Amino acid sequence: MNFNEFRTMMAKEIFNVLPGSYRDAEVGFQEVKKPGCHYHAMTVSRKGQKAAALLNLDRMYEEYENGESLEEILKESAEILQYPFPLEEDDWIRDYSLMKDLLCLRICNAQKEKEMLKEVPHRSFLDLAVTCHILISLPKGGRFNVTVNQALLRDYQISEEQLFADALKNSKELMPARLHGFGNAPFHVLTNAARNGGASSLLYPGVLKDAAETLGGDLFILPSSIHEVLLLKADPEQNIDSMEEMVKEINRTQVAAEDQLSDRVYYYDAEMDSVRFAKGWR
Repeated sequence: MNFNEFRTMMAKEIFNVLPGSYRDAEVGFQEVKKPGCHYHAMTVSRKGQKAAALLNLDRMYEEYENGESLEEILKESAEILQYPFPLEEDDWIRDYSLMKDLLCLRICNAQKEKEMLKEVPHRSFLDLAVTCHILISLPKGGRFNVTVNQALLRDYQISEEQLFADALKNSKELMPARLHGFGNAPFHVLTNAARNGGASSLLYPGVLKDAAETLGGDLFILPSSIHEVLLLKADPEQNIDSMEEMVKEINRTQVAAEDQLSDRVYYYDAEMDSVRFAKGWR
């Protein structure tokens, strides 16, 4: 079964696992594009429903190809569609007192996401952009995030400064940074506890400082993906051009386009507690 056949099957068979209240529901398809996230989705909307959950068809098709039964995939889909998502009530997601503790930070490539960033509050970080998201839990431990755009910020009636301060505080608590070695490799991996969107953990105060102490000096930062970065003790003998060529090759051959962060290598100065492009660091 190819992807198009799988999509058609899902649209037809989903009604066999949903209750009668979905009998007159409409099936829709859309392409989701946001920082670090690009997939084909299916919705099942009942009459009068303001918003509906998105089923990630790309992920479900991958599960099918990996041996997951169609019965289990349909069952999981039905659970997600019937989950009491707060997005079904506009007032819920527009109430900052309810959203404040669900905020988190993510980083993306500024050039790649330049169109999206026109509508989204963000902070520049070298060739990257930092954005705020609402992290909502799904059944079976899953999660999805809603990007905070300018319209939501206006509804919240707060400043961008408060939005980013609250998102940073929550990120450290909801998805704490994790630093670990990688066998005998000369680098360490920096991510978060969820290993999802973990590259943003390099923004947490003190994280790079602690990593520099662990590795014994200033650092080179290789943006492996939006989910993690690689940290390597800075060495004056290292050829930056060669490292950046390696990053480009890995991005081109091993990292999904939606997960790519940057082709550049960064340098962390522990004494100054600052990050800059690695080229010309000496």
